[in-house]
Amino acid sequence: MTSQPITQSTLQPRAGRHGQDWRDAAACRGADPELFYPASEVGPGRRQVEQAKQVCGRCLVREQCLEIALNRGEPFGVWGGTTASERRARTRRGARAHHAARRAGSADPGGGGDAPVLAEWRRAATIADKRRLARRAIDRHGHPRTVVAAAFGVCLRTVDRWIAAERAQSES
Repeated sequence: MTSQPITQSTLQPRAGRHGQDWRDAAACRGADPELFYPASEVGPGRRQVEQAKQVCGRCLVREQCLEIALNRGEPFGVWGGTTASERRARTRRGARAHHAARRAGSADPGGGGDAPVLAEWRRAATIADKRRLARRAIDRHGHPRTVVAAAFGVCLRTVDRWIAAERAQSES
């Protein structure tokens, strides 16, 4: 799959299933696309990276942006508040956790083994469904957070947010 850099044309709204595109709500909409593609992540480019991350920090659709960058293997730029090297490191960590879990026999996100709850993530249509499944995998089935994160393809921080939201919802 080829990656498409952020340009004025890629930031233009496109009609989705509900007539809107996630990019309509992006904080970077209207910003200079060059800001999100520094020449380097270190040295003088570091300041540009920090400026781009500040824009991402106030974005309502940062998770969607990051998910797209991860799914596409976006090799350049700041997407969803992460640099290309941060996304590569995250992908490697997730792959290591996934392979370690499979070797230990503690999870099989593909649908078999002793972790059927983790296999349900493929059918999870909404974030609420994913949160519910993540909490069930951890609380009821005793799966480590790292295994759940690898199965869902998210970072530990996202799993922690999901669990906190589910617990808060169940307490209210």
